Amino acid sequence: MALSPAPPPAFTASNELAQQRGTYVCVLCEFPLPAEQGDVLPECPNCGETQFRPASMFQPDFAVRGDLTEEHEWVEEARATLPSGGAPRLAYRDDEAVHVLPLHGTLTRIGRSPAAHILLDDPTVSRRHAMIAFDDGSLTVFDDRSLNGVYLNGERVEQATLTDGDEIVIGCVHLFVIEP
Repeated sequence: MALSPAPPPAFTASNELAQQRGTYVCVLCEFPLPAEQGDVLPECPNCGETQFRPASMFQPDFAVRGDLTEEHEWVEEARATLPSGGAPRLAYRDDEAVHVLPLHGTLTRIGRSPAAHILLDDPTVSRRHAMIAFDDGSLTVFDDRSLNGVYLNGERVEQATLTDGDEIVIGCVHLFVIEP
């Protein structure tokens, strides 16, 4: 199992100040704690821990993830609907449906911009977030100078080769590579 990237630096309640107004979470139990600029963070009222990290809806969950087979059974169901031997596709699920999208020629742009080939209307996705190149049967994902980064199977990447079943996280959207 691949480990997730290291979390952002933790604040220690006994000797560091919160750097800006916001919410922090306990590094042990994820208990949220609001803090004003200049506030000293107390011990966690839930577990007594003294280390906190900034909370953000824009960063992925850094917890070590276990077996997600059951959680992502829909990926295999989507794969079963595709003709065998077809071109690679990206699949994702939102509240309404499962989306299986073809790649756009040799370069597929992914982002929030209406000019993107794969439009992801989510505030955690940059207008120009990522690109996928398809060349000689090989897929490569590139971070397109996004704010929140591109994560491949739990690790932040600038560029990486993709294989069938890989999970790409763009903002809060989880895309899966399907090669039928």
